[in-house]
Amino acid sequence: MSLPTRQRQAVRAMLLTDAHSVLLLRLKNPRGVFWIAPGGGIDEGESDHEALHRELFEETGLESPRIGPLIWTRQTSYVQNEDTPDAAKILQSERFFLVPVKHFDAHAHNMPQEVERDWFQNFGWLTADDIDGSDERILPTTLAHHLRVLVRDGAPSAPIDVGR
Repeated sequence: MSLPTRQRQAVRAMLLTDAHSVLLLRLKNPRGVFWIAPGGGIDEGESDHEALHRELFEETGLESPRIGPLIWTRQTSYVQNEDTPDAAKILQSERFFLVPVKHFDAHAHNMPQEVERDWFQNFGWLTADDIDGSDERILPTTLAHHLRVLVRDGAPSAPIDVGR
């Protein structure tokens, strides 16, 4: 049986400190354990910046960050609501924005959806070396490389596709 396909637009933040670490969330869901940058789907009528402000507040507690330039894009797909009548293949287009920050104690107290709270495990401030040295799945899989380039060269003049 073929699943219906849905498009989803999403935004993510590269919360980058002066020490060149980024904040990632460790999640455990039916697809496994993985680390990912904070962010998520854009609600109808929201701009990228509005969605990113909302997602950062919900997922990290960060209020009113200064959102920098769009630096990366990524296309990914996954099955949502697997093994239910509502199952669908999601084709997600992600846009990553640079958000310079000072190190802060992130919290997940504002996550509105129970399923997100159930999946969330912890936060980590990781450098490119930490990412390279990890045995866990970190998305996008090219994050360490692109983080090094970002730290070395600054924000690109046009967004770079960082792959899956």
